[in-house]
Amino acid sequence: MTVTVKPELDPQQALQEVIWGFLLTIAISWGPWLYHVYIVQVKNQPFNPGLHLVCGLGPISSAAIMTYLASEHQTVGELMGQIISFPEGVWYWFAIAFTLPVLMVALSVPIGRFFHSMPAINFAWLPFLGGTILSLFTIFLEEVGWRGYLLPRAYIATGDINLASILVGVLWGLWHMPMFFTEPHVIVDSLPKFFTNFGGYVTALTLLSIPMGRIWLALPSTLVPTFAFHSALNGSVAGLSIDRLGKYFIWLSMAAVIVIPSALLLRLI
Repeated sequence: MTVTVKPELDPQQALQEVIWGFLLTIAISWGPWLYHVYIVQVKNQPFNPGLHLVCGLGPISSAAIMTYLASEHQTVGELMGQIISFPEGVWYWFAIAFTLPVLMVALSVPIGRFFHSMPAINFAWLPFLGGTILSLFTIFLEEVGWRGYLLPRAYIATGDINLASILVGVLWGLWHMPMFFTEPHVIVDSLPKFFTNFGGYVTALTLLSIPMGRIWLALPSTLVPTFAFHSALNGSVAGLSIDRLGKYFIWLSMAAVIVIPSALLLRLI
């Protein structure tokens, strides 16, 4: 499978670009995010969605800068062109990408109930639709960085799509760390709770990155299916209307462990 970076990078150089790309993402995002932590935790001011959106500019900004600095491998136009690329088969993979996270989120609820850690939940369709639609118009800010820039280079560096996806998934999860000190639905008030909740969150995103990587590899010239996966995940979780989502991702991880091998066995991804 030909990836979107050309000519093909040396694996060592590709790994270096992954590392520097992630560090630049952190540098761009965490400045405003840490300020957000300060105003929420120290100044006791409310969560600011607009400031959170500014933090989300890190992945796409880093990808654009890094691509520009090494334009012999990929131009910024080619990078951004993946946002509006609709090759043959894109809607088939869009449907699969949209369905898988919904199944995982649906399965995570009875798993949580079984372990007596989750109260009865009534799924709310309005937050689901609103979260999904909003994500479809904003999630490119992240996906251009994670699956548009980092994943192709991680794939070249490792030679294995699953390892590359796991690497990107870990970085994707770690990037969200300040969120656990700013957003009401995940904020934690003790160090043990932070490690439990954040650990579950990173584990879930790492596992979810595996089918996302497979879906990307099927059509590496477009990010539209990964937009669908990420948006459906955000919308489905929003539909659960859980006040504190941190620990919930442990159950989502368990659901992913069940669904991902099943999907691979059925050759859905």
